[in-house]
Amino acid sequence: MDNEKVLDLMQKIYEEMQQGFKSLNNRMDELENEVNKTKLIIENDIKSKVAVLFEGNSSYKEQVEGKFEEIIKEQQETREILSLSVKSLADDIQGIKHDIDELKHKFDKVEKVTIQNTYDLAYLKMAK
Repeated sequence: MDNEKVLDLMQKIYEEMQQGFKSLNNRMDELENEVNKTKLIIENDIKSKVAVLFEGNSSYKEQVEGKFEEIIKEQQETREILSLSVKSLADDIQGIKHDIDELKHKFDKVEKVTIQNTYDLAYLKMAK
């Protein structure tokens, strides 16, 4: 491959990586928005309904308490899942950054070898 093809390939890889990062950032933003919506729903809707049930119907107290604990458990499980997902994505991003750095380093080596090969070819042609 000549330098132009290598550069085109590297540019394409870079552009694809940038698109991947943009897509990942968009997904993370959407995920954060959904988490915030979920928090607002829990804080503004579910908690107030539970309070009304406690005040108006003492006979349903145990049933309501059980549901409330279930909701909290689901929220904690969801938070744990989201936390693990975010950590996994962060690890993936770190891996991608590492791969990019590695590719840059390898590209520099290829470029140096290509330059040396070009020089060697010119020298051999002159030696004929």
